Amino acid sequence: SDACEEMAMREIINGRGAFPGLVPLCYAYLDHIHCDAVSFKRIDQYLTFIAKRSKGELLTPASWMRSYVRAHPEYKQDSVVSQGIAYDLMR
Repeated sequence: SDACEEMAMREIINGRGAFPGLVPLCYAYLDHIHCDAVSFKRIDQYLTFIAKRSKGELLTPASWMRSYVRAHPEYKQDSVVSQGIAYDLMR
């Protein structure tokens, strides 16, 4: 049967129920090919980053910028990014 199921990005990346998730599948593949320690360490950094981003544990650049602008003392809750805010954002 061609059954399919709707999943959130975090579920696709990290797994849910019987579906293991793409990141765990990558780890299983690295284990299967007996990935060397140096390569594994580097790939693990990327896979950890992807997993955390998909779970919402790490802000996207856009989310970080929105948070920064909203918290800036010059921001007036009017959707206008002043020159001062833009300057501080780019420092």
